[in-house]
Amino acid sequence: MSANRQGVPIDEETILLLGGGHPEGAPPQNRARKIALGFSLVLVVVVLVAATLLAVSTSANHRDDDSQSGLDVPLEGLSHGEFTPDYLSAGVDGASPLADIKPEKRCKCIEECFTDRYKDVPREKLVTQYAAQSVDANVFFRATAALFWPDFGDGVWGGISMSERVTAKLTSKASLLGRPLNPYSLWTWVTGDQHLSNFGAWRNRNGEVVFGANDFDEAAIFDFHIDVIRIAVSLHNHAVTNGFNAEQIKHMQLIFLNAHLDAVFAYVGSDRDLTFEITARTARGKLQEFLERLEDKESKMDVKFATVDKKTGQQVFEKNEMTRLVPIEPELEREIREQFTAERCGSAMVKTGFAISIWDDDFFTVLDVARRAGSGIGSCGVDRFCVLLKGDGEPIVLDVKFEPVPAAKCAVKNAAQLAWHNVKFPNEAARATEGQRRLTSHTDPCAGWTMAGGNALLVRERSPWKAAPNLDEIADLHDFVQFMEQAAVSTATSHVRGTVSKSPGQFKHMLFAVVFPQEIRMAWTHGMVNLARHYHGQVQLDFACFRDYVEANYASS
Repeated sequence: MSANRQGVPIDEETILLLGGGHPEGAPPQNRARKIALGFSLVLVVVVLVAATLLAVSTSANHRDDDSQSGLDVPLEGLSHGEFTPDYLSAGVDGASPLADIKPEKRCKCIEECFTDRYKDVPREKLVTQYAAQSVDANVFFRATAALFWPDFGDGVWGGISMSERVTAKLTSKASLLGRPLNPYSLWTWVTGDQHLSNFGAWRNRNGEVVFGANDFDEAAIFDFHIDVIRIAVSLHNHAVTNGFNAEQIKHMQLIFLNAHLDAVFAYVGSDRDLTFEITARTARGKLQEFLERLEDKESKMDVKFATVDKKTGQQVFEKNEMTRLVPIEPELEREIREQFTAERCGSAMVKTGFAISIWDDDFFTVLDVARRAGSGIGSCGVDRFCVLLKGDGEPIVLDVKFEPVPAAKCAVKNAAQLAWHNVKFPNEAARATEGQRRLTSHTDPCAGWTMAGGNALLVRERSPWKAAPNLDEIADLHDFVQFMEQAAVSTATSHVRGTVSKSPGQFKHMLFAVVFPQEIRMAWTHGMVNLARHYHGQVQLDFACFRDYVEANYASS
């Protein structure tokens, strides 16, 4: 058993996932420092100050892809005097410690949020949906990205503003010492709703059954903290449900947070993030067992949805309660069918890359279209359809759905940020598609978007192997910790491959520049642990308000 910089135990299996070889799972220090030197020299004229100097090796035999050749100049470190382990325990005004935060009941806010978000959804659907969301706090948290984003996206919760108090301070401190960083420097593609139930497995186009983030409806370009905090809170919620005590939960949180940082830093100087996947071969423990069982499963999950029409001899969808598929309005079906041409739906699909086929009209022949009855926990009222394609010898099922405005866009009030979003993406389906491509490797070649009924529709293939592990069954501390380490590696990998900036300012470079020093790292990890613990309390209060709201207005008869 080894330990990371904070003395938190990390087993040898995880070390392999975090880069292998180096006892802390991060790249050797000389190599990592050299990368920091490379991008900093391109960005700024280094000002020498009396601070921690990071020696940089420029040996041609050890040169990284991001470093500058022939340079041997000391790189200044950060001055850590203002960033102590208590730093993140202070409120926005610097006077209110995080330890004193007391989550408050906000029933009116909860009621307004749900009333506004689902105002156009028929009451009978809400009765069913709210009954599912009222099962427990974990299920409730999965459905409430619309509550979470205003708290941490562009708002202030409990005296803590992530953008003003944490990210801005981290980056501005570096800027004062000659590194031209700003709060946007730690922005990358995020899933935007990354709780533990949004990790799952599916088959990628490389033929591998892989584990990682599997929901990109809320994907956005934003501060990476939004994903880290949401997972940390979800971890706390599930750990309490599974019977772990406060010290065990803190232990899990520190391992998750440090594993995320270690994985990001391990990618500095390489592009392994672009293809690394957690598979049955690279996973460990319960997750490995889960992926092995899934690989052994026959790929017939969605083919059972189809049958042969006795009149035409053509394959069509089974439309019944088991498949949850129902007939679609003829006019809308016609419009959806018309979208499957090379000039329409095909124009939004990937054209180049590994295992990408050119458009084939015969392959994309639409055999049937059906509406999906019911939806996921957080997708109430979203129009969803299934499209059956002829495929190549075996039919393919596509999931086609209306993509609503994400919680990020609703919560962030900064006009410049919203304008940037609108310029980059013609519609929300295009945003979700790009998010999936940037956050995953060997992405579904059918992923794209199209228009129908005046709305932008997200298109993707339904994987025959799509499934998620049952977290309620992970009751052993070692097993839960091992799962969280691998969830951290997956999240970090997505954040690194989702970088918006190119070298020398990729996300991994920026995070390395501001969090790598031990004092800052310790302050950051312990601050995030405290934040997650307190927000867990807020989730419990919000859930109690929600249950009261449902019982008073949407109780099933």
